[in-house]
Amino acid sequence: MRIGDDFLNDYKSRLQPIQPPFDVRVGDDEPDNNVSEELFKLIFEASSKAAEEASAVTQEMTAKLLTGQLEDMPGFMIAGERSGIIRDLNMTMRNKVLDAYNEVMKFQV
Repeated sequence: MRIGDDFLNDYKSRLQPIQPPFDVRVGDDEPDNNVSEELFKLIFEASSKAAEEASAVTQEMTAKLLTGQLEDMPGFMIAGERSGIIRDLNMTMRNKVLDAYNEVMKFQV
């Protein structure tokens, strides 16, 4: 067993993959706005939930580190990096949505 395997197994058991709750078909002639809106909403909700879970794991491991109970330092570093990457992804998605909104608002009617 390599260093960090316990952490990874524990971490994998806590996280669930992001799956849309319905079948998304590509290539339809007329996109269904309700499906698009629902999918958009679900992606943001799932991303937010993933960020919260990663943050909770990192906070838990930080508490263990501060109390001297942490035995898996590489796992702690991985959790911290993963949490940071998810946060950066969420901020990038948010910025892109705001940019798109601002572009739409510039349209002249």
